[in-house]
Amino acid sequence: MVNEQLSILELATQPSQAQAQPAEDAPPRCRMCARPARWITTAQEWGMYCAGRACSNRERICQQCGNTFTMSVDGAGTKYCSTECKAAGYHPYRRTQHRCAWCGKEAPHSRRPGSVWPYICDNCTAPIKHVVDRLKSHRVPHERARQLLTEPGCEICGVDLLKRVRSSGHGKNTARLVVDHDHDCCPASTHSCGQCVRGLICHSCNIAAGLVRDDPKIAQALASYLDRSRESAA
Repeated sequence: MVNEQLSILELATQPSQAQAQPAEDAPPRCRMCARPARWITTAQEWGMYCAGRACSNRERICQQCGNTFTMSVDGAGTKYCSTECKAAGYHPYRRTQHRCAWCGKEAPHSRRPGSVWPYICDNCTAPIKHVVDRLKSHRVPHERARQLLTEPGCEICGVDLLKRVRSSGHGKNTARLVVDHDHDCCPASTHSCGQCVRGLICHSCNIAAGLVRDDPKIAQALASYLDRSRESAA
């Protein structure tokens, strides 16, 4: 009778299988401090923190440098031990010091690489700043754009592409540069995808290419016609 009562008492005080935490596994560490994480019986899993769903310890481990610190002491917060670690932790892009892809000059923390080109400083793009947006909109590689600094001529006639001329349609001074691309890939009314860029030419040569329907045979026939006309006139 006594043995039976003891067995009943042991069953009553022993935690059920659904509530018991795994005894064979060591508890993971709290994400914020050195204490072990707490077992959450309702979810049947280890919590992320020492108090289950939060950390109740004021002595924490910095998430950036790994040093221990006390919350709200000497500039410390809840996750980081100092203002320096806060800056690096809350602004991950500042961890990497970007440099200009053309001259290697360090970029200010407020400047980051763009979606089309890497970071290029204002000093490097100054000579072509009036055509940068045009080049980027057609996804022209920045290496090709850089060649304009030393070779600004049209790939067909050689005229200076960076020189501003008055536009007959808008009455504004604009650069001669046109990004020529394959219209079979990207229609003329849209920007190039970058893969179909054929070259950088002037506005006049771009119109001429359109008039011959981008057909090399017609262009060669036109060139032969002009040569014959010149020879006959001589």
